[in-house]
Amino acid sequence: MPFEIVGEITQIETIAAGKGIRDLQRLRRLYGRGRWRKLKEAVC
Repeated sequence: MPFEIVGEITQIETIAAGKGIRDLQRLRRLYGRGRWRKLKEAVC
């Protein structure tokens, strides 16, 4: 899926952390333990 960058990322908001992330088990298996967060970005 192609996409185009339209501006600079100015705000990052956490929308889920820890057990709130559905794919946490896969992330830990592939990349190891860590403080995983699901982020939402705002472009201005």
